[in-house]
Amino acid sequence: MEYIGLGPERGNLVTEETALSYAMERCGITKGEFGPDWPEFSKMLVDWFYSGNWLKEELPGETIA
Repeated sequence: MEYIGLGPERGNLVTEETALSYAMERCGITKGEFGPDWPEFSKMLVDWFYSGNWLKEELPGETIA
């Protein structure tokens, strides 16, 4: 899966593998010593960040469960 930027993010393409680090960078978040909530937080950040100026697109042959 990849995210395709729209509006102010136009021209940006972010893969699923780099989605979290890109969102953290753009939000000014640095990863430090995160506790047991880190997996939940990281999923929520990606869901929130890419809900605006982004299209989620499946890569050929990929299925999203």
